[in-house]
This record gives sequence, structure tokens and C-alpha cells, in this order.
Amino acid sequence: NETSRLVSFARDSPEPGDARINVYYTTGTVGTCLDHPRQGKTQLFRRKVDLAMLRETFRNPRVHTDRGYQRRQRQRPNGSAQEAPVEQEAPADEEAEARAQLQKLQNEAKDIAVDIANVQAIVRGFERKREEGAAALKQRRRQEQEARDADEQRRKAKEADAQLERKRSARGRQLAFQGLPGRDAITGNFSEDVVSVATDGEATIMLFEQAAWAFTAGLPTALHNKLQGRQRTLPRPTYVALGSENRYYLEFADGAKIWSGPEALRRALEDEDLIEQHRGVRTVAFGETFDAFFLVCKDGWWSCGGELPDGLEEGVRRKDLSCVSLGPDGEWYFQAHNGSSKWGGVPRDFANFIRKVKSGITFIDFGADGSYLIRYN
Repeated sequence: NETSRLVSFARDSPEPGDARINVYYTTGTVGTCLDHPRQGKTQLFRRKVDLAMLRETFRNPRVHTDRGYQRRQRQRPNGSAQEAPVEQEAPADEEAEARAQLQKLQNEAKDIAVDIANVQAIVRGFERKREEGAAALKQRRRQEQEARDADEQRRKAKEADAQLERKRSARGRQLAFQGLPGRDAITGNFSEDVVSVATDGEATIMLFEQAAWAFTAGLPTALHNKLQGRQRTLPRPTYVALGSENRYYLEFADGAKIWSGPEALRRALEDEDLIEQHRGVRTVAFGETFDAFFLVCKDGWWSCGGELPDGLEEGVRRKDLSCVSLGPDGEWYFQAHNGSSKWGGVPRDFANFIRKVKSGITFIDFGADGSYLIRYN
């Protein structure tokens, strides 16, 4: 057929598996239409086919040449086959065949776009579920962490309360005193949150846990001015000691110290390496004369100066002291870390009272004219 430039060959009585061969003899293209056992109805186009290849194609319509392209029935993602287009009898020419193939591919592209959209929706569904699961897991872990944090805070608060109670017991929750001016003020201000109390027989001073302090009249002027002009935002005072002749010692939460006393005490306190080596100052006591003092550190090490009362030096020949107290009239008291204690030079009524509470005593201070205070549990 010179007009269509196509010669089509097929059996008069086709059998299953037979092929129709279209030869576009003006271009050298050969199209083979056959029913593939797996791919279904297909068309294989071979370009630039010579006579030898044409002869081989007639013998074996499925022969491959690597020179053509194929169109076939397409499988949908769900496994169903797309309906094959109606096969036309002998297309007019190769251009028509190509246009038909183009139209088929365009139709398939539309179907593929729909399939892609459907599969993307499925994928997005899985991604959304995964994101929702991750968000739920993150929230659950955050809630679990918040619960653990809350438990830890409660544990720390409970431990802090227990530690505070231990400190209060170690300081002594009760106070007894005799011969001190300002009885009502002393009784009204004292409580278990007093971290330090001291007297010289004229003035009594108390320091509290919450950066506060109270004192009666007669406090040494330098100490009075230091406390009265101190801002409450500065490190709070944590320990105080008083003695006759305006001697005093005051320590703050940051370790800073101020004092008025003998030269030997100054040298001891200004040896910061030595004080730090022994974990800091625990108690300071001022004796009968201006030069007399007794310094005890927190590890039991101690230093003293001046003339000490009879019996004290013999009693403190040990290195585990927890406190030493001196009075203006030769009174003294010491306590060791193991709880043992001893005293001397005290009035009879004091000795009688101290025997009653001896096991619970945590601190004693002496003042002028036989006055004293005792902190105990």
C-alpha cells in the first residue's frame, strides 16, 4: 500500500499467542502486536529494521533488538489491570500510531496522577499517625519527667526539713538563763530558729535563720553599729560571741568575720589557711582578763591565749572539743564531740541546774555577776 506506507501481516486463522506484524517500509519501522503471557496485550516497535532483522522478526515476533519502544497494558497499584485500549485495525501510518500511543500515555499519566494522589494520601496518613504517636510519646515522657521532678523536689524538701530539724536539735531547742537584764525580751525572742545566742551579762543577742537578729540594751557600740547599719540583702550573720570589756566576735554566712579582742586572737583568726584547714570557727570564748580567749574549730582543733581558769587546761588536753565557754569571774565549761562535758568555777545554783539537763546541753555562756544562759534539748 503505497499511500499508507504500511504492510500488515497476520494469520488468516489466528491462534492464541499469534502476532500481527506491521511493516512501515518507508521508515524501516516494524510493529509487533502480540499477547504477552505476563504483560498482556503489547505492541513492540523496532526502528531501522533491515531485511535480515525483518526475516528474524517473522520467525520470532518476540525477538529483541534494543532499537525500539514498547507499549503494554498497565497494572494499577491495587493489583487490578487497567482495561486495554481497543486495538485499531491497521493504523493509517506510523505518525497515527505514535499519536495513538501518545494519547494512551497521556491517559495513563492522568490515571497515574490519581494513583499517586491516593498513595500520597495513604502515606500522609501513616506519617500523621507517626507524628501523632511521636507527639503522644513526647507528652508522656514530659509528664513522666515532670512527675519525677516533682518527686525529687518533694524528696529534697523532705530532706531539707529533716536537715533543718537536725540542726535545730544540735543547737538546742530550749533556753534557760539567770541574772540577765531584759528577761521578757529574751523569753519573747528566743525560738528554735535562733542559730546563735550570746551574753556578757549586760546585753544578750540572738541571730535567726532568716537573716534577722535581736538584742537587748548594752551591746558593744561597734557591734551595734555593724548590725544596725547592715542591709538585710547582705550575707546574714551566723555566729556571735560576747565578752567583758567590749570584746566580741561576729561571723557571716560568706565566712567574713569581725571582732574586737586580744592580739593573739587576731593572729589566730587572720591565719586563714589554718582556720580553713580545720574547717572554720565553731566557738569563741572570752575569759576573765582581756587577753584570755579560747577558740575552737569545727574539727575539734583549738587555740587559746591569756590566763585560763584553774582546771580548764587539765580538762581540755584533747583534740576533739565541740565548744568551750569562759566567764568574767573564772567560770568555764567545755564539751567534747563524744558528748562528755566538764565545768568549774560556777555558782551553786548553776551547778545544780546543769546536772539536771547535762545530757541535753548544747551551749553555755557566762555573764557578769554570776549570770548565765544554757541552751539544751
